[in-house]
Amino acid sequence: MGSSWNNILNSIKDVLAIGYRFIRSGFTNLYKNAVDLGREVDNLIVKHKLISFNQVIREVENQSVKILQASVGYRNYA
Repeated sequence: MGSSWNNILNSIKDVLAIGYRFIRSGFTNLYKNAVDLGREVDNLIVKHKLISFNQVIREVENQSVKILQASVGYRNYA
């Protein structure tokens, strides 16, 4: 009897973990795409030109890394 409860609880835990991963990746992608779109609109308004979507993605990814490094106090000792 105890073994069947453990199996049920483990199955529930696995389903919740999968759901969490999907939700987290979904919100991460939504946020990244919103930032990308905002940057393109900003460039269109301020500079009166569109930049390529690939360039926007590179800039956003680099900005995210720089912000993360600053928040954890990352230092490059190389």
